[in-house]
Order: sequence, then structure tokens, then C-alpha cells
Amino acid sequence: MKKKLLLTIITLILGVLAIGVVTASAATSGIYTYTVSGSKATITDCDTSASGAITIPNKLGNYKVVAIGDSAFEYCTGLTSITIPDSVTTIGDSAFSDCAFLASVTIGNGVTTIGDGAFSGCDGLTSITIPDSVTTIGASAFYYCDGLTSVTIGNGVTTIGYNAFGNADNLTAHIESVYITDIEAWLNIDFSNRTSTPSCCGANLYLNGTLVTNLTVPDGITSIKDYAFYSCDSLTSITIPDSVTTIGDSAFYHCDGLTSITIPDSVTTIGDRAFYYCTGLTSITIPDSVTTIGDSAFFDCDDLTSVTIGNSVTTIGDSAFSYCDGLTSVTIGNSVELITENAFYGCKNLKIVAISANIKYIRNDAFNGCNNIETVYYEGSEEEWNEILFYNRNENLTNADIIYNAVKKTYRFETNCEATLDDITSYGIFTMPTVANGEMILIGWYDNAALSGDPVTFPYFGDATTLYAGWTDRTGESFEDALIINANQQQSITTTSSGQMVYFEFVPNRNKTYRFYTTGSKDTLGYLYSSSKSQITSDDDDGDGNNFMIEYDLTAGQTYYIGIKLYSGTGSFVFVTEEMGDYLINDLSVCDMSGNSLGAIPKGEFLASISFTNIETNRDAVIVLAQYTADNQFKGLMYIRSKDVPKGSTMEFFLPVDNTNGDIARLKAFSWASFGSLVPVSNSVSFPAE
Repeated sequence: MKKKLLLTIITLILGVLAIGVVTASAATSGIYTYTVSGSKATITDCDTSASGAITIPNKLGNYKVVAIGDSAFEYCTGLTSITIPDSVTTIGDSAFSDCAFLASVTIGNGVTTIGDGAFSGCDGLTSITIPDSVTTIGASAFYYCDGLTSVTIGNGVTTIGYNAFGNADNLTAHIESVYITDIEAWLNIDFSNRTSTPSCCGANLYLNGTLVTNLTVPDGITSIKDYAFYSCDSLTSITIPDSVTTIGDSAFYHCDGLTSITIPDSVTTIGDRAFYYCTGLTSITIPDSVTTIGDSAFFDCDDLTSVTIGNSVTTIGDSAFSYCDGLTSVTIGNSVELITENAFYGCKNLKIVAISANIKYIRNDAFNGCNNIETVYYEGSEEEWNEILFYNRNENLTNADIIYNAVKKTYRFETNCEATLDDITSYGIFTMPTVANGEMILIGWYDNAALSGDPVTFPYFGDATTLYAGWTDRTGESFEDALIINANQQQSITTTSSGQMVYFEFVPNRNKTYRFYTTGSKDTLGYLYSSSKSQITSDDDDGDGNNFMIEYDLTAGQTYYIGIKLYSGTGSFVFVTEEMGDYLINDLSVCDMSGNSLGAIPKGEFLASISFTNIETNRDAVIVLAQYTADNQFKGLMYIRSKDVPKGSTMEFFLPVDNTNGDIARLKAFSWASFGSLVPVSNSVSFPAE
């Protein structure tokens, strides 16, 4: 009896299992294979012979089609167009992968999830519109879609997976355009689960059909999330509201069109690689609210010329400013105790470094490759400097002229227009401040309200703490509208169209050799024209392999024109004119009576070393050494006359200076035309540097 009962139970169980198998078994309808769960169907396979344009039905066998299963249409290479009905909520992993000739996909308004690799390898796909219903785009969803040039992402998307639009080399996609309708929805997308280098924006971001160039982030946004504007080439400027506290990892990675950004006082963290390879950025002020600058945050920002790091920053990440080729000056706030490895590695044009007395450690290679550092402004004493622990390969910093007990000044700016500039408290002004004034062009900054004389040159360490902007309505677009520039002056220019030529007008005061060149990371071409506008000469990159430099003998009173354009694209550069003196003063330094180099002018007797080069014909040289007190009062001068100095030769001599009273605070070296003409005829060099 028990055996019979047991057999009956087993039979019933097998019957139940058999019924279950029948319920879950695959069915076919035309080219589709599907399974049913409850009353809903999932397409699991498609006949690989399917070709052309197909519209997936919303029902199969009277069951509502709600999902396209994993790999369902994989390798259906004959398909050219797919329309997915609104009934479908899920597109599975690899659902349409390697459909190489699939050129068009219409995703229904019911889809919420696009699975991992769903359309990977669909080479023929050129554009995709993702509806508002979609919340998740899986990892590698459109990976290796080489033909994809346009993506429209709906407002419902909250997560885009790792490498969703990446190509085969796992670096960047060939996407040209991304279309969105709500910037706030875009900024709320979570990109953080991608650990490599995915493409979010591709090249151009469109908001409601308009190319995004000048973007204002909406109030209330608290974070610019990781990868939010990754590789967004169209972006040139961005305004960030005070509600933002965090700029995430790679947020503006490779936005090489970005030239202007203001970081508000609310931001506390700048993430890793946040502005990596933003080659258009020219200067950055990091406010006191920021405490952390991530690794490689400004890596390879070639046009960055000046950096001021706020007083609350405690951490500067590894390689934060590495290979910023255009960087000439950096000021590091007083909360930083450690400068990390490679922090400024390879900043080959860095000349001025300003640091506080709170620095305790400078790690390996922090300033390696910074071969042109001239001056370090250090707030502490020489004894405190000697207590800093310098790790390996930072000789470029330690061998520079150290200005101990450096004092900051507060500089203010009269813009002479409606725009305003914040005061700067620093040891000097390292780059020329820029300001917009409608169609007017900024000539330069003057140390007097009458705008008399020439504009000051930068870096500026002069005694005037108020500078006044000079403007012109000339545009530089033609010879007739050329910008006027004087000798020993510099102007900052930003081009707005590719191939744009900017013209300058120059009238020399003396029959002399003049030098014209640009500085910055942009590749420039330069042309010199006569008063009749005929070309005299031109140059590509004799300056430093990137910037042009023209050196030419000019006639006093004649009008000359200089034309400058970028080799490609748009960007910013600084144009410099120099009147070549009879002699070029190379260096002024001080040492003790035994010849040991000193970082500051000592009390008592010392030696002043002056190096100069004769750049004219063989002639006598009259080199002058002027002395000044701490309040800039003239103390006296010394001079030396060298007979028959050969042209092109460089000489160095030492003058003994008696500073027993300790009232000599500054020295200045220059040359006179002769004893009969006490007119300065060369550049001047000061110690300490002005």
C-alpha cells in the first residue's frame, strides 16, 4: 500500500514538472523564437537569415512581447532596420550585437533598460535616439559602433554604463554629436561605474537643438558628476553656480575648446583628471573653499599660464599640473604642507613659484623638467627654507633665486568699463588680467590713471598697486584696423575663427633691431609688412619650435605691420615686441666675497655679478649698477666701461658693494649709450627680481 502511494506521489510530481516544461518551452512564430512567462513573451532568438527592415510585433501567439532576450538577434547581419514596439521594456545583453549592416533602430517608448553590449559591433548604425522611458544604458551598449555620429539621450536616463559608447581601442568613440533636451537631467546621470575612459559627449553637445558652447549650470545642482562633459569639444566656457560643491573625476576631461571657467567659492573638491588636457584654459584661480585637487586634475593644460591655489587646499594630487607647457607662474596657498610627486613635472616654461612658510615636504620630481624656474618667493626665512625636506630631482627649484620673507601686495584694477575684476593679493601679478568690454580690445594695463607711457609688462612686481585698463575700438581684422602696439609691450589675443589673421601696427622710435614673437602653446605664423603693406619677411616657428619669431632692422618713424595667425584652429596667444638694446643684460646676482651665491642682499660687503652680451657692432660698453633702498629711494650707482667688446660676445664682471649700513635693498643693472649720453639703451635686470 505504501509503495503504491509513493508511486502515485512520484507520478504526480513528474506530471507537475512536465506541465511546467510545457509552459516554459520555446515557441516559434515566423522568424522569431520566444518563451512565455505568465501572459508575457520574451523573444529569445531570430532566424539569422532575416534581412532588410523589420518591425518587431507587440504580440506573439497572443502573448504581449515585453522583452528582447540576451543575444536574441546577435549576428543577424542581413538586418538593416529595426523598430521595437512600445510594449517592450527590456533590451537584453548583446541583443543586437554584431548586426553589422543595421543602419536604423527605433526604440519604443516603453523600454526602460538597454542591456550590456546590446548594440555592440553595429558598424552601420549612424544615429540613435534613446527615449525618455530609458533609465539605464548598459556597459558597452554601443561599443564599437564605428559609424555612430549622433546620439540623442532622453531625460529619463540616470545611468550610462562603462564604455557605453566606446570603440575598439577602449579610449574614445567616433560620436560627433549628442542631443539632449534637459541639462539638469544630463547632470543627474550617474557615470561613476565606468573605470576606464568612456565617451559621454563625443565632440559636440546639443541642448534643444542648439550647440552648447557657453553653458550655465542650473542653480541647485550640487555636483558636476564624474565624466559629465568628458571630451565635449564644443564647450568653450561654463558658469558654475554656488550650489556646486564637487567637480567630479574627468568631469571636463579633454574639453580642449574650454577657455574660461570660474570655480565658485562653494566648491570643495576638484576630482582626478577633472580638467585633464583642457588645452584651451589660460588661467585658473582655485578659491579658498577648495581643499582637494585630484591626481592629474590639470594634466597637460598647455595654454594654462598662471595658477593660484587657494589657502584652504591641503592636498595637491600627483601630477596635478604635469606637462602644463605654457605655465609661467604658480602661487601655492598656505595650507599645503606637502607638494606631491610630479605635481609640476615637465612645466618647461615655469619661471616663478610662490610658496608659503608652511611647506614641509616636496616629493620626488615635483619640479623635475621645470628647467626655467628663475625665482621662488618664499614667505619664510632662510633657516625655515633649509628645514624643508626636498626629495629627489627638485634641483630646478632649489637652484633658483630664493626671495626669503617675501611680502604680498594687494593689487586692484580700474577696468574703465562696466566690468569689474577682483583684487589680487600676491607677490606680483603673474599674467595680464583679461576683461571683456563689448567690441573694445584691451591694449594693456597702465600704472597711471592718465594712461601715459607704455603699458606695464607681466609678470608685474612694480610698486603701483592700482592698474588701469587701456582700450581701443580697433579690431585687428585688417591693415586699416590694425591694433597699435609699441616697443617692449605685450598683448593677449584670442582668435575666434580658424585661419583668422590678426594685424598690428608698429612705428619704431629708433633705427634699431626689433624682435616680434608670440608666447604660449599655440603654433603661430608671423608676417612683417612694410608701410605699403607688402610682405618683408615671415616666420613659422623659429622661436621655440611652436611660436614664430621675427628679428629685423627697422627705420625710425616708418610704419610697419605684423600679421599673426594660428597654424590651425582657434585659441589664445601673447604677442610681444622688443627693442633690441646695444647690450643685452643677461643676469644680475649677488655673492659673498668668496664667490658663494646668495639668495638675498646681505648686510656688509658683497659682490654683484653682471652678465651681458654685445648685440651690436664692436664698441665700448658702459654697464651701470644702480642701488635702491627698501622704500625705492635711489641710493647711488656704480659703472664699468669695457673697451672694444666684440659683437656677439658675452662677458661677466663683479662689482664690490658696501652695504655696511644695511640700507641697500635692491639693485638694477642696465647700460648707457656712452658717458656723453647717459640714456639707458638696453633692457634692465633687477635683484631681487621685480
